[in-house]
Amino acid sequence: MKKSVFGRNFSRSRKARNAMHKSLLTAFLLAGKIKTTKTKVIVLRELLVKYQKIAAKDTLAARRQISAFLFNRKDLVEKMMAMSKEVKFKETNLGARRGDNSEMVLLEMESPAKKEEKAEPVVEKKPVKKTVKKNAKNISTKK
Repeated sequence: MKKSVFGRNFSRSRKARNAMHKSLLTAFLLAGKIKTTKTKVIVLRELLVKYQKIAAKDTLAARRQISAFLFNRKDLVEKMMAMSKEVKFKETNLGARRGDNSEMVLLEMESPAKKEEKAEPVVEKKPVKKTVKKNAKNISTKK
């Protein structure tokens, strides 16, 4: 009897799938961007949303849960805890891969744009003085 698999199977065993999920999330947090297939990006986005919600609690239990998933790496746990809900992700379609024609996507982390409006200094235009040469000859158009 085949039991249903939650999410995508990727033709892998459960352990291999979980290892792939961990390595995808780790690579994305280290680099801030990742180039992979469209289906893996969909799974990665789900993981990011899941762990963002956990990180938003900002408790010791949340830190430990994230740490257990991210190979006990403190730098990655700090990045995940610092990542607020305002952090957005940008997907860029790169087209099909040559070998197997699978859709490739670039997933990037976008930090929220700070709304710092710089007041541009108003430059007053000075009136231009026209200078006339004193020794200029009058050229007549009559012949």
